[in-house]
Amino acid sequence: MHRAFRLLENSFDETNCYNWIEDGKQQHLANQESVRLALENFVSAGRINGSQLKEHWFPTVDAEVFISHSREDQNLAFALAGWLQDTFGITSFIDSCVWGYAGDLLRQIDNDHCWQRESRTYNYRSRNGSTSHVHMMLSTALAKMMDKTECVIFVSSPASVTTEGSIATVSSPWIYFELTMTALLRVRPIEDYRVIKEAQTRDFSAKPERLPIFYEASFDSLTTVDGDSLNKWARRWRNKVWAKSYPLDILY
Repeated sequence: MHRAFRLLENSFDETNCYNWIEDGKQQHLANQESVRLALENFVSAGRINGSQLKEHWFPTVDAEVFISHSREDQNLAFALAGWLQDTFGITSFIDSCVWGYAGDLLRQIDNDHCWQRESRTYNYRSRNGSTSHVHMMLSTALAKMMDKTECVIFVSSPASVTTEGSIATVSSPWIYFELTMTALLRVRPIEDYRVIKEAQTRDFSAKPERLPIFYEASFDSLTTVDGDSLNKWARRWRNKVWAKSYPLDILY
């Protein structure tokens, strides 16, 4: 990660960006089948190789921007990914594109290893263990992807951030984890990503009742941007106002 940004609410009008939403979805649909096959291969074998599964959880994705968002803001995340692709040719990785598979993975593991036939119930202790393993693998993979991408953008909205006085909180543990990682991850020099780029020239989808747990959120490591910032960025890129050869340089 080289830089991280907080995109303020109302930067995109969902009613006027259908094409961007569809383009954003299409960027990630290609990975779904490979992830599904990986789940079947590594879970049905009886013994689960966590490290190998984690490597296949996120197939090699040539993404430049990591997009973090709440479940309710998925269309905004898709719109941002589509806008980045259409405007600058920038590819994005949206964290929520694999949440549904986390649920699938848990179900397969629990059915194979936690189901008690006699009582027709799941073993509580075993199921807690399987959940911990899956969440740890997912968190590790998310951190690796954040480190791998050049830029992180957090989509901020009332659905993801609650403000009381001067205190901002988030209720999603995934958002809290990703915000924390923006402060803990090494800030890599831009040359690290440009060299890689030149050389090179994936049940949480359901809506469960949310537990009343909140985490105090810090945005100190994120630069705030809004719709005006995005428009200015796009204009400067189109008009070549700056002598920059790469669009993210203008954003920085």
